[in-house]
Amino acid sequence: MEIRELTYKDEFDLMFQRQGWRDFETKPVYNDPGVIKQRWINPPHSDKKYSPQAFYDRFGANTFRKILRAIFTGPRTQEELENNYGGQKLPKLHEHLNFMKEQEIVVFEDNFWNKAPRYKDVQGIGTTLEWYVAEWFRSSLKAPARHGVTVKGVADGGDLDVVAFVDGKRIMVECKSGNPANIPEVQLKLFLTTCRRF
Repeated sequence: MEIRELTYKDEFDLMFQRQGWRDFETKPVYNDPGVIKQRWINPPHSDKKYSPQAFYDRFGANTFRKILRAIFTGPRTQEELENNYGGQKLPKLHEHLNFMKEQEIVVFEDNFWNKAPRYKDVQGIGTTLEWYVAEWFRSSLKAPARHGVTVKGVADGGDLDVVAFVDGKRIMVECKSGNPANIPEVQLKLFLTTCRRF
């Protein structure tokens, strides 16, 4: 268990209850098994040293997220990744892949990049994106925030990706990791319906 899960404290639960919602759950702040995360500051078999925030910092880069999403949706060849994310950014691609490999996020086996066995049950980067947004509220704004908030008893709309409280005002964020043009209208309507309920 990551020590931050035990030591991190804020008033999120109290603030959410003051909104009138008592029966709710949130995913763990730092120990959510659905979140891809940094494993090492000093990776084994490497002379590199990373800051504790290295994964968070990299995840903020669009190319890093695209590469990670590609690999987590299915095995990818080096050539495929270079064709899609290389070009002038080829050194950056290799840097990102090396970081992911050192952090045991991905593996290179049988000429394919694939997610590491420890993430076999993680489907895509959606939950990690939700965590990243909540962590941005916590670290940048010092605001109470959670990802994966579920309010019980709310039909078709009790699942909230990110909820934060900034200067006492509730903020709700719907996270999408894919192309915005591919978001179905029904999902947008559901989010707006959810916002009205809260």
